[in-house]
Parts: sequence; C-alpha cells; structure tokens
Amino acid sequence: MANKDPYKILEVEKNSSEDEVKKSYRRLSKLYHPDVKETGDESRFKEIAEAYEILSDPNKKAKYDRGEMNENFGGQRQGNSSMEDFFRNFHFGGEPGFNFFGGRGQRQSQTQRGSDLRIKIPLTIHEIITGVHKKIIINRNINCKTCSGTGAKNKESIINCSRCDGAGFVMHRQQTPMGVIAHQSTCPACGGQGKEIIEKCNDCHGNGLVSHSDNIEFDIPAGAVDGINLSVNGLGSEAKGGGIAGNLIVEVSEIEHSVLKRDNSNIISDIFISYYDAVIGNDSLEIETVDGLVKVKIDPGTESGKILRLRAKGIPNINNPSQRGDQLVFINIFVPKNLSEEEQKVVSKLKKIKTSIPDSENTQNIKGVYSRIRDYEELY
Repeated sequence: MANKDPYKILEVEKNSSEDEVKKSYRRLSKLYHPDVKETGDESRFKEIAEAYEILSDPNKKAKYDRGEMNENFGGQRQGNSSMEDFFRNFHFGGEPGFNFFGGRGQRQSQTQRGSDLRIKIPLTIHEIITGVHKKIIINRNINCKTCSGTGAKNKESIINCSRCDGAGFVMHRQQTPMGVIAHQSTCPACGGQGKEIIEKCNDCHGNGLVSHSDNIEFDIPAGAVDGINLSVNGLGSEAKGGGIAGNLIVEVSEIEHSVLKRDNSNIISDIFISYYDAVIGNDSLEIETVDGLVKVKIDPGTESGKILRLRAKGIPNINNPSQRGDQLVFINIFVPKNLSEEEQKVVSKLKKIKTSIPDSENTQNIKGVYSRIRDYEELY
C-alpha cells in the first residue's frame, strides 16, 4: 500500500463529494470482493477499503491532502491508545478476532442515545420562589414511523455491510519482529452497525429521524435561580432505530423585578421613609415581599442605611425548599427637594432644636454609609 493514492484507488477526484466517494467505494468493493468469482481480488479489495478509511474521515483526508500522513495506510491507528486499548484490539498469531480481554472479537453492541435539547425559560422571582409547572411546545427528532427509524425503504433495502460483511469491525494485519499483529477497529463504512442501506426511506431520506412538534409539560422546582440548568430525562430527541431518548436541558432566566432584587439566596429591597418616621418612629410601615405586604416597626431615631432583616422571605434552597434565605430591607430617609415657603418655615424651626444638629458628640455612635456597607458584606 505504500505510496499509493487513495483518490486513484477509489477512482474519484479531490473535490468529489462524500456521497460520490461512498458510491464509488460501494461499487468497487462489491466488484473486487473476494467472494465474487469473476472479479474478486482480495489485495485490491483491501486497498479500496483502506483508501475509503482515509477519504471518509475528514481529519485523515485533510492530513493526507496536506502531505502530513504516512501513505502506508495501515500504520496510523494506535498512536493515542492506552496500553489496555492497544492489547484489547490486537492479537498475535493466526486466528482472527482473539484478544486478551474478552476472547474472540465481536461487534460490541452499545445502547444508542438521542441528542439533548436546550431551551431557556424566563421566570419571575415569584416563580423562582414557589416553583412552577410549565407547558411548552418543542421541536424534537423522533423515529420515522414509515421505516421505524431504520432509514431504509423496506427490509430488503438493508443488507450486510460490504466492507465488514456484517461484522461491524475490520481487521488490519501488520508484520512485526514479534510476528503478525492484527488490529481490530470499527468498520468505517457502517460505523460498527454491520449494515448498509441500498434504498433510503422516502419520508426521512435515510436519516431514520424526522422533526416533530410536541406539547410537553414539566415542573421547575422552587429555588431554580437565574443561570441554573435543569435536566428533564427523556424529553430530548429519540435515538435512531430505538434506544434511550436524550434529555431536555432547561436553562432558567430570571425576569428582573422592579422592587425586589436577588442576591444569592437573599432578596434585597429599598424602602423610603419620611424624616418624621425616622425621628418619631412608625409601628406599621408596609413593606413589599414575595409573599405579599408585611408590616414592620421603624424605631425612633432610625438612620438612613439601616438594614432590616425579614427572616425566611428569600429564595428557597433547591435541594431543601424548607430552607429559605432572608429579605434585607435598606432604609432610606426621603429628603424633599421642593418645599413651599410655609413648609420651609416649619422645617426652619428645627434649627432651634439643639439635638437635631449633628456634631461630634451626638454622631459618635452612629454608623455611616461606609460602615453599613461593611456590615452588609459581613452578612455573607
């Protein structure tokens, strides 16, 4: 095989499409198959198979076109394998299919799995806290009912792969100082299935899957915050020809609330109180929470920046919904900007009250904005 051109062997041009390469491979492999009395040629058949192994693999094809690939086609396969994989796929001596880790080689059956689907679901902060049941329409791939996912026009259109004769794997023999080493690898023509289709299904065009719109329902648990990914088993695309359906991956996107902001498991909000309430106090000030309005007490002498903690009014723990964060309410004293002349006279009377004027004596025990920010950071 050394220094032979796979394009010439398969009788195709460099710009030939994948379908053209595959058709030429099928035609030639059937023509030179050793079992064909008139034209059978085992040596030629092996050349065709190894040439197709290169041109059917985009990476190998690109390497060959760049001149980076050793044209001795049989020597490119075990470079990245582990030692166990190396011995699992090789045997010594004359009986093909023997390996050290499981007796005679045979096609390994693997359960097929459909692809996952991803969607983004926007949730309000109330839905994040309570959890929500969603009903949506999604497009996913399901098995073609006409061909039952085989991709073939009928049963007669499915035949044993001409490359591996239905085995699902091919053997490559190499002469070494230790003797003849045979390497077993997945058949490049059928991908290990051992079958090929000569006439495709008219509905799915040989794909075995068709797109289908489904109405689906699922629950999003309480505590599913912005950016979290939830997996719903079995609601992804189906596996071709049967097997396990993929999953539906739901990414939660949080809709911003006008008043309530989330900070990890806590909810942050601001409340504005009058100068009067800050000085005298207020026993029944209403504050908005995710559970509705609640009444809180504002103590006399409350400074701007004080934080009120409302226990268990925050976000639930998704793994333990009975555990909830808190709501932290930042007190802001509202200072009016436009006062009437009469209002200004009333406020001016406060200048006569000595205790209303800040000085070093009556502010030494009051926390400023910076100190309150530090207090907030220490909450975490």
